[in-house]
Amino acid sequence: MAAGQVAKRYANAWLSAASDKKALEAISADCQALLSMIRSTPEFAAFLGSPLISTPDQTKAITAIAKKANFNAVTVSFLSLLAEKRRMAALPDILDAASAMFEAAAGTLKASVTSATVLDDTRVANIRDQLSKVMGAAVAVETHVDPSIIGGLVVRVGSKMIDDSVKTKLDRMARRLLGQNAA
Repeated sequence: MAAGQVAKRYANAWLSAASDKKALEAISADCQALLSMIRSTPEFAAFLGSPLISTPDQTKAITAIAKKANFNAVTVSFLSLLAEKRRMAALPDILDAASAMFEAAAGTLKASVTSATVLDDTRVANIRDQLSKVMGAAVAVETHVDPSIIGGLVVRVGSKMIDDSVKTKLDRMARRLLGQNAA
């Protein structure tokens, strides 16, 4: 089974358990907190993916972290299950899948915006507003920095992509000058 399918199944099971316990809002907050921890703490991300840590030690550590963070009991149980099944390395993918499910349920689209430099909050808000108008739905914007695009933006919403980067424009110009198809 592909990693994406595994992540979706675990995310679906987690959300189903949360729904049964009427804890979807708490689980959504836990999901965002865990994503933030993974993205901001490389040591935590390394811990999740380490095959060198025994199952009991990983279970004990992840349970302690979840309780210290005041996560919902459903999340604590879910994380313990992942540790016991040696699926902690899949947690970032599971969290992304769960986050997408929450956004879909709320009618929110997810946009990935890549720029050459860090975008300030005002610029991100303007991009979110423009995308919301174009897409006709609320849009959650996730930003990424990739200096190789030189300038401009690359925006992805679902299967749609707008590549207005300087790198792409230069590549097209080079192909035209060489007499190749500039597609």
